[in-house]
Amino acid sequence: MHFKTINIVILLFITLGPIKVLLPFVHKTVDLGYKEKQKIAFKTFMISTIIVLLVALVGPRIIDKWGVSTTAIAIAGAFILFAQAFKQVNFDTSMASLELSKLYTKASIIDRIAYSLSIPYIVTPAGIATILMVKIIHPGHWLVVISTVTVILLIIMILNFLTMLFAQIILKVISIPILQLTGWIFCVLQLILSVQIVLTELQNLGVIGSFK
Repeated sequence: MHFKTINIVILLFITLGPIKVLLPFVHKTVDLGYKEKQKIAFKTFMISTIIVLLVALVGPRIIDKWGVSTTAIAIAGAFILFAQAFKQVNFDTSMASLELSKLYTKASIIDRIAYSLSIPYIVTPAGIATILMVKIIHPGHWLVVISTVTVILLIIMILNFLTMLFAQIILKVISIPILQLTGWIFCVLQLILSVQIVLTELQNLGVIGSFK
């Protein structure tokens, strides 16, 4: 697999993957039965999957019509990745929006929790930015790229779904501090990759020379 393809897989996993949703899911569903948890996990999976696939399919087409340069997309996306990761590295935001579900007063408890887990815990700004940057990080024929990204996104969404289904079992095997440390490490990796994207674009523009 090409190094740049690995980069996109890592970024998509970090920004859209299961690490961030595990603890909020457990917290929000602590007083619910297993059947309700199953329904919430499935609805969260459906909402998140629909959003990310729509972004993957429609987003690049819209950007093309706007005539936005690949450099602008890459640098803007890298800034979003950096800003979100920097915030999470320096502050504990893992539980910051746990009361968001209360805003959906007209929806059922299952819908409220599913919506608030989908955004912002699974579908993050950094995740959306990464999807839109796919064409730059993984250049190639549009159909091939979008097919590859769709498969990657579906796998990540299924991992999210399984993580929510087996959240209690996972927490018995992996302690909460270890999960938090893992999330922090992923944020640092996201910071590094975002800087790498900017450096690569500057190199492509001839602003800086080659680097190791």
